[in-house]
Amino acid sequence: MASSKIKVIQVLPELEEGGVEKGTLELSDYLVQNGHNSIVISAGGQMVKSLQEQGGLHITYKYIPEKTPRALIHIPGIRNIILKEKPDILHLRSRLPAWIAYFAYKSLPKKKRPKLITTFHGFYSINKYSAIMTKADKIIAVSNIIAKHIKKEYGIAENKIRIIHRGVDNKYLNTDKIEKERLESLKKKWKIKEQHTPLILLPARLTRLKGHDLFIKSLSLISELKWKAIFAGGIPANSNYVNQLKEKIEKLKLAQRILFAGHCSDMPAAIALSDIVISASVKPESFGRTIIEAQAAKKAVIAPAFGGSLETIKDNYTGWLFKPQNAESLAKVLKDALLNKEKREKLGKQAKEQIKKNFTTQKMCQSTVELYKELIDN
Repeated sequence: MASSKIKVIQVLPELEEGGVEKGTLELSDYLVQNGHNSIVISAGGQMVKSLQEQGGLHITYKYIPEKTPRALIHIPGIRNIILKEKPDILHLRSRLPAWIAYFAYKSLPKKKRPKLITTFHGFYSINKYSAIMTKADKIIAVSNIIAKHIKKEYGIAENKIRIIHRGVDNKYLNTDKIEKERLESLKKKWKIKEQHTPLILLPARLTRLKGHDLFIKSLSLISELKWKAIFAGGIPANSNYVNQLKEKIEKLKLAQRILFAGHCSDMPAAIALSDIVISASVKPESFGRTIIEAQAAKKAVIAPAFGGSLETIKDNYTGWLFKPQNAESLAKVLKDALLNKEKREKLGKQAKEQIKKNFTTQKMCQSTVELYKELIDN
C-alpha cells in the first residue's frame, strides 16, 4: 500500500489566470492541507504568491511555455528535480511543458521514474504534438465529452482514462456571506448603480473564442430591455479584436451599457453582484468552470448547448442553453432570463444543489489523490 504521505510535482506553462491554473492551485492546497507535499513547475505568474502562502513549493522555469528551442534547456533541470525530490507522481497539465518534462522523465532509469499522470483540459488539435498527453500511466479527462474525444481521436482504452470533473470552491458556495465592503468596492470600481440592474456578467478573457462579439449582437437585439453587461477578463494589449468590439459597441449605441472591466481579482464578489452569468463561447468548452462557479452562487446561468455545458446545465432547470453561435437564440434566452426574476432565482437554487452534489473542489481533489494512490499501490 502507498504510504499516507505522497509527493506530487505538477507541470504547466504558467500561473496566471485561467481554469488550468486554478485547478493546479486548488490541488496543491488540498495536498498540503492533507499532509502531502506539493511542487509546481511553471514560468511563474500572479498565482505563485497564493501557492506559496498555501504551503506549496514553486520552481520557476522561464522558457517552459515557449515553442522555441530554448525551452529544451529545462530538460536537465527537471530531471535533476525529479532525482532530488523523488516524487511519487509527475502530473503534466499542458502540451509543451509535458514534452519537456516527458523527455526528463524518459531519461531516468525505470526504477527512478514517478508515476505519470496527464490531464486533458481541452479539445487539443489531433496531431503528434498533442499526443504527448496520452503518454501516461493514467489520463484525467475533465468531462465526459473530453473522455469521448480522447477515446475517439487517439484510440485510448477506456480503462486508461479517468473522468474527474472540475470543481468549485466553497468561496462561491458562500457568496451570501461576502462582506458588504467587497461588494461596494467593486460597485464603485465599475460605477454600478441601482438603475443598471439587471446585471449580466461575461467572465472570460477577451479572445474571439469566448464569443464577446456574439454576445454584443444578442444584446443589440434586446436593447429595449433594462440591463447592463460586464466583460470581466484580461484584456490583451493593443488587441485588434478588442478595438473591433469597441467600435461595434459604439456603432450600436451600447457604449454606456457595456463595461470592459479587465481582469477581476475578486470573481466571487463579481458573481455575487450579478443577476445573470453567461458563457458565449463559439467553440465547445471542455467543461466550463465559470458556469459552475456562478451556479454555486445561486445565479442564473446561460451557455451554448454544446461541450461541457451539456454536463453542467439542465435546460430550464439549472440554467438556460442556447443554440451555439446564434445571436438570435442567445437574445431569446436572455430576454426570458431578464423578464423572469422568480425563474432566475428558482433555477439558481436548483443549480446550487446540483453543484454541492457533483461539482465541488473537495470532490475533484479527493478523486485526483485517490487516483494517485491507486497508481502508487499498483
